[in-house]
Amino acid sequence: STPCGKRGVLLALLVVIVAVTSCSGSTTGGHEPSPTAALGLPDLTNATVDVTTPLATEAPGLASAAPNASEAVTRFVALETSGDTDRSYDLLAAADRDQVRTRVAWRQAHAAIPHVESFTPIGAPRTTTIDGRTAVVRGTARLTARLDEVTGLVPARATITWTAVAEDDGWRVAYSRTTISPEYPDERGAATAAQQWIDAARACRAPDPSLVYDGGLVGVTGYGALLCGAGTVRLDAPTSLGDRPNPAPVLAAFGPEADRWARVVRASGPYAFALVLAPFDDRWVVVGALAG
Repeated sequence: STPCGKRGVLLALLVVIVAVTSCSGSTTGGHEPSPTAALGLPDLTNATVDVTTPLATEAPGLASAAPNASEAVTRFVALETSGDTDRSYDLLAAADRDQVRTRVAWRQAHAAIPHVESFTPIGAPRTTTIDGRTAVVRGTARLTARLDEVTGLVPARATITWTAVAEDDGWRVAYSRTTISPEYPDERGAATAAQQWIDAARACRAPDPSLVYDGGLVGVTGYGALLCGAGTVRLDAPTSLGDRPNPAPVLAAFGPEADRWARVVRASGPYAFALVLAPFDDRWVVVGALAG
């Protein structure tokens, strides 16, 4: 069964998971980023942390702010990539620290938020407000890809626009105001993966593990066995999940955001059905099958 309740809690806690899985329409070549959305901060209202600790703005030992916006982002990202959440917490803007409240809570939140493996700035930070107290640093990022029925999809690559604010005679990172736009593999790879899955099924063998979701296929799962020894199977070009009349099993498994990133390849021949694929890491994997 799908842990819908657990996913609901995590999605309520982490706007970022929805943000990184938003993608409009189908792509026909290259990496097409989704509409930009805010990362957001965890809502730790129900977290099992020590909420009696004073607000972060009052906590002793807070590290000094960075001398400029670029340095604030550089330091923050370096600490995040190395897993030093206690020190990256110190570089959060005051409003973010007030919401997170403790270093322990910030550390716990990292069990579910995307992990940035690397970040390469594009150009210099630019001031975005008249008073010069807000700046952004935009760049390309490598994330730790994830695909599961609790958090949904986290892409391997994205463009991140970090927001920094002037505070405490320096600059800190406004994580809740930072935005992310995911990049997905060329969707022609979805057609290739679907063909490889079909070829394996017709040859009466299991597909390569790299072609399938390791959590088990969702929807109608018996087509692989039915195709053993079958004749020609024709495949259509990939389309969006929203184009299917019966996407409910996929949406139930991965959440409504799957309607944005999933691609569907319809098969016809001995049986009419559709394979559903997800852009995991730098490839496409089969996550389910739909009837008709």
